[in-house]
Parts: sequence; C-alpha cells; structure tokens
Amino acid sequence: MKVRMRADQAAALSVGTELGASLPRAISQSEVDRFAQTTGDTQWIHTDPQRASEGPYGGTVLHGYLILSLLPSLTREVIDFSEHGAVINYGSERVRFVAPVRVGEPFIDTLRLAGVQARESGRLFMLDHTVTAAETGEVHCVARTLALVTD
Repeated sequence: MKVRMRADQAAALSVGTELGASLPRAISQSEVDRFAQTTGDTQWIHTDPQRASEGPYGGTVLHGYLILSLLPSLTREVIDFSEHGAVINYGSERVRFVAPVRVGEPFIDTLRLAGVQARESGRLFMLDHTVTAAETGEVHCVARTLALVTD
C-alpha cells in the first residue's frame, strides 16, 4: 500500500517539492468508449481500434480531456484530504498534451507543490502534474490544477 501524505503536511512543504506519484493506471477501450459517448468526441483515433491501428499512433489513444479528468483521483492517491471538508476543483492552468497515451498503456502522475494560498474557507492548493508512461517515462501531459480544500 502506498503511503499518502496528509493535506496539512503537503501545505507545509516548500514550493517545488515533489509530493509523490500515483500508482500506475491503464485505461481500457471500453472506458475510452464511455468517455467518448459522454462527451460526444467519438473521433476514430479514440474509438475505432481497427482504423486507428493504421493511423498515426498505431492504435487508439486516450482523449486528452480524459487524462485531465483523472487528475483529481490521481491526486488523492498522493495526498490524503480525508481530514478536511470538501475538495473542490477550482480550475486548471498550463495544460499541455505532449504525447498520446495509448489505450491500455500504464501511466503515472507525479505531483509537485506549486503553491498554497490561504482562503477564507480553507486553502487553495496549486499542484503541478506530470503524467508519464509508467514503463518508459515518456511525458504525456503536464498541467497545473487548483484544488480548494475547505476546513
């Protein structure tokens, strides 16, 4: 079992400190298909394995926004917010989809503390994410997320 740090421990660290990494995660074609149906983005590079096998990536790839939508759950693998109130997605900044993630390819999310600001209702965590291939370290996505953690 991976040890997570408490939110108050993370808040006490210096800007730029690496907080840890998620466990490897791989997304199946059925999960990609459900995301495509939900969002209406049914482009063949995501949903047609046969056609995509002859396309630019040699197979189907995850939607960039699917990766972005997973960042909160990947964050909870690194930081334990359970002793606090709500954790509210406050926004994202500096998002780049650097290289595609192929369906079934394991990836990890490494977090760095970009800052913490006191707010009337709690603390605003600014977290830098680097999503990489678990096996090769190839960078897939970089993003900064903002999470408002209420008291």
